[in-house]
This record gives sequence, structure tokens and C-alpha cells, in this order.
Amino acid sequence: CNLNELVTASLQHVRPQPGDSLVVDLPTDLPLLFVDPHRIEAVLRNLVENAVKYTPEDTQIRISAIRRPDDVVVYVADEGPGISQTDHRHVFESFYRVSSGLTQQAPGAGLGLSICQGFIHAHGGKIWLEPSEIGACIAFSLPASEETPDAAFSAAAELPGRASN
Repeated sequence: CNLNELVTASLQHVRPQPGDSLVVDLPTDLPLLFVDPHRIEAVLRNLVENAVKYTPEDTQIRISAIRRPDDVVVYVADEGPGISQTDHRHVFESFYRVSSGLTQQAPGAGLGLSICQGFIHAHGGKIWLEPSEIGACIAFSLPASEETPDAAFSAAAELPGRASN
């Protein structure tokens, strides 16, 4: 799967929509990901919805990614109140909610990040809270294929029975 397509598909279902506060900054040369697209879209949707829920309207939410030798790391960062150091080790636990005035006002059962963790681990990846001076940044890694989307498209075009342009 192409990460850019997964991000685009997931953003169609984000409620409420992040609007102009969302910046997507993905390199064009990312390799394909061997993932269940519906599960990874759910992870992305949950992370963006959390950022929208806990971030003031006039601040930025950023989705970015980097390629490493064996995987791709995706970052969803916001400029909200962040997550206190004491909450860091608990945020991926089922039913855990950060105890601050803002989170108590927002709806939720404290299952989103736990579900995200399960989906990422099922794909052989990892998910963590990235250190951030401003706001919160959740990062996850997924194993990558050796091919970039352009190389895969070129290879598919050369399959028997396919006309090449």
C-alpha cells in the first residue's frame, strides 16, 4: 500500500475534520507497505481525531514520515497541551485517559490508542509517544517493502497482457 493513499483515505473519515490546520508532509519516495489498509487507515484516523479533539483550532496538526532501512516511521504531531511525563507510560493501556481538564471534557473511553497499538503490533510494527517540546507526537513504524510505488507501477505495467504506454 502507498502511505499517501492510506493517509488520504483515512482523512475522509476523520470527524470532526481538521480543516486548514492539517499539514501532510510525506516524502514521495517512500516504499510500499505490506499492510491491511483498513486497519492502518483506522490508526491514522484515530491519531488525527485525537489531535483535533485535544488541540486548539488555531494550531497545526502535522502528519509526516521518514524512511529507515527496514521500515517507515509515521508521525502525527499536534500543538495542543501535550501529555504529561507521568502519563507517558500509560497512554497505550486500555481505558486509560490522560487526566487534564481538556481530556475530561472530550468524549472517549480510553480505547483508541490501545486499539492502534494492537493494529500496529499485528503488522510487525511499533507505536510510541515521541518526545515533543510542544504538544503531543505519536509515532509508529511499519515494515516496508523494497519497492517504491513508482517501481511497483512500472513492474505491473510490464506484466504479460498489460499494454505499456
